[in-house]
Amino acid sequence: MGSGGDGGALSLMSGAGTLGDGGVILVSSGAGTAGGAGGAVSVLTPDSSTGNTGDIRFTSGAATNGASGTVIMSAGGSTAGDGGAVSLAAGDSSSGAGGDLTFVAGESLGAAGGAISLTGGASTGDVTGSVICATGDSTTGDSGDLTVVTGDAPGGVAGDITISTGRVQRYSQNALARGKCLTTRARGPLRHT
Repeated sequence: MGSGGDGGALSLMSGAGTLGDGGVILVSSGAGTAGGAGGAVSVLTPDSSTGNTGDIRFTSGAATNGASGTVIMSAGGSTAGDGGAVSLAAGDSSSGAGGDLTFVAGESLGAAGGAISLTGGASTGDVTGSVICATGDSTTGDSGDLTVVTGDAPGGVAGDITISTGRVQRYSQNALARGKCLTTRARGPLRHT
């Protein structure tokens, strides 16, 4: 704790490898026994009453001659209950704008850019997971826009936008049937650009 300035820093660093891989840093909570839950691991910055709070960054290192490392955030599976959830949420604000949540794939100068995939979970015995894209409600103003746009291609063909339902096997008729694709007009004007 700093009495007149910045607080002290805490660095955790594993050893570098001269001829192989560098060392690993593992932070793990304790397992729960007798039906209890395992311990939690919390990474947080403290609250601030007079200024901005600190950032939390998860970043893999850059690579000059190979692939850069991957950042993986994954919840655990379960054999008898529900799988764990992964929640990414921007902060609320009572007097300003709410925080943004941005997903950006990597750019490339000599190959294809990275892709962003949003996929609901598969199921062998029940309904598959849904993917919902929605803007928030507003009680005093306009609701937000929902924009789906492909990028410009001055030297090629711009990408397509495809909205399609899946097909289902109808065992009684031994034929594939496509799900319903419903098109409804919004309450606001439809704009084409």
